[in-house]
Amino acid sequence: MTENCVHGDLRCPNLHSWFIGDGFSALAKLHEHKKVVIGIALPAGLDKLYSGSFDGTVRAWDCNTSRCAWNIQTSADVTLDGPKGQVLSLNFGNDILLAGAEDGVIYAWRGNSDPKAESPFELVATLSGHTKPVVCLAIGCYKMLYSGSMDHSIKWDLDTLECTMTLNGHTDTVTSLICWEDYLLSSSSDCTVNVWVCIEEGTMKVTYTHTEENGVLGLYGMTDADVKPILFCSCKDNSVLSYSACLYWFLEKGRLFTRQEVRSFEIGPSGLGLFFTGDETGLLNVWEWLEEPKVVTAIAPPTGSDKLYSGSIDGTVRAWDCNTGCCVNFINLNSEVTSLISEGPWIYAGLKNSVKAWNIQTGVDVTLDGPKGQVFSLNFGNDILLAGAEDGVIYAWRGNSDPKAESPFELVATLSGHTKPVVCLAIRCYKMLYSGSMDHSIKVVFSVN
Repeated sequence: MTENCVHGDLRCPNLHSWFIGDGFSALAKLHEHKKVVIGIALPAGLDKLYSGSFDGTVRAWDCNTSRCAWNIQTSADVTLDGPKGQVLSLNFGNDILLAGAEDGVIYAWRGNSDPKAESPFELVATLSGHTKPVVCLAIGCYKMLYSGSMDHSIKWDLDTLECTMTLNGHTDTVTSLICWEDYLLSSSSDCTVNVWVCIEEGTMKVTYTHTEENGVLGLYGMTDADVKPILFCSCKDNSVLSYSACLYWFLEKGRLFTRQEVRSFEIGPSGLGLFFTGDETGLLNVWEWLEEPKVVTAIAPPTGSDKLYSGSIDGTVRAWDCNTGCCVNFINLNSEVTSLISEGPWIYAGLKNSVKAWNIQTGVDVTLDGPKGQVFSLNFGNDILLAGAEDGVIYAWRGNSDPKAESPFELVATLSGHTKPVVCLAIRCYKMLYSGSMDHSIKVVFSVN
């Protein structure tokens, strides 16, 4: 890690990066805590990140400068008494603050509406049921509260604050819980991650079990830059694994490495693509999701132009200067571009349910409606624009000679015959049109007049 390897990076068995995998990068390291960072909080609407540690401090970090600062709106502070021993977990749901404690009890406070009350919070319930410390809390749909404990069980109904079921799917401490849509994910010191699903009211079962060789300290869920679900698993070997999660299988996406175990994790504000990890050295790391490059599906070099056009499934068409290699124009279509061709001054892009056309000389743009589903293939012959679509039909447009027409193109034919999407088109001599389809066939049209 000092970049002074005598073996050379390719031959060395040691670690040469704080992470491996595509899609994310380290952004900042905040090292002021002296002991393990056990909690991270990012209050909505504030530009401060808060971290708590076993060193007995809570620190506030300025999100703009990454400096440690302390700035709260009021100077009021309140102590909520009640728990016996250490408070190991906190959560908030249904306007109730919940605390899982070392004595196996979950304490519940609600805001006090009495303006004359000594405290703005009142203790409304103590949930007893666990026989050992409550180390994690999660709130899911249907107002369900799940608590994980060192007694290996998961419990509560948030409305009634009564225990409605006990889930016994682990053989060691339940270390972490997260709710994902209708699913509950639980990790344990028994080296497993269980995916639970509700099969009927009041009953849940494990539908998938994932095993981590080194044991799981915590689970954290978020979406990446492409809004795809990502599951992070903090493990006892000082690593955090990231998975593309399908809830029936986990596909490893990358790993983060730390000098000691990661004990806390927090997701940044929506749209910024940030997340934070805190480890046992007291280091608070800031990570950033990177947008993954998208597939370029088609390229069109218009005759006589010094521009190259490219289309991608990221929903854009870009124009590139052939002399400098720079992107000089960017068109966001908000739909996957699966085909692109040029003919004369026109650029044509195949989209979902339509073909988009631009005249690069006049700047006019036209939408050609008609196709059902995605347009997978485009071609041009005998003054006819042809589009092969997802519905198995080939659509044909010809230039409209009527100067008063709303569109410079008119739909002149729809060629039906394929039973599945038409993915490629070719035009040869004698005005022959060939079409290839997912129905395993090639069809021939003897004239494209």
